[in-house]
Amino acid sequence: MTRVGLDPARVTSPLPARHRSRPWVGIAVTLLLVAAVIGATTGIGRPQELSPVKATTPTFRVKGSVRGLYPGSRTVLRARVTNPYPVPIVVRKVQASVRSTTAPCPKGVIKIRPWKGRKVLRAHAVGRVTLRVRMRRSAADACQGVRFQLAFSGSASRP
Repeated sequence: MTRVGLDPARVTSPLPARHRSRPWVGIAVTLLLVAAVIGATTGIGRPQELSPVKATTPTFRVKGSVRGLYPGSRTVLRARVTNPYPVPIVVRKVQASVRSTTAPCPKGVIKIRPWKGRKVLRAHAVGRVTLRVRMRRSAADACQGVRFQLAFSGSASRP
């Protein structure tokens, strides 16, 4: 395309000869400048303020059982506490409650005292805590040797 009144052979460009055959360079520079202006006015590309993240309490696994209970008996439950994380945790509390029973023996005849303390578990480590268990004296003789299913819960934090 030629312009009227100009001889293309005599028109000189302000660009050096090596850039005259690459018109895409000028277009790319223009697009970058436009993008920079848009980003500066809209906030695109700026670091965003991060909202605080709620700290989550680490979960851990607890297993345990107790045998030999009869009306009026007391014993201990040595619960196994497992840290499933690749970092240490501090167990603060472990408690258990009777979830169900296999006999017509009510759940309320078993009392389990929670463990409270500070037990540091290294990454992927296993530890033990002791909970005190008793069967009430008022429990029926049929409750002796009955199997009670336990539900465990507790709390832990990062060191």
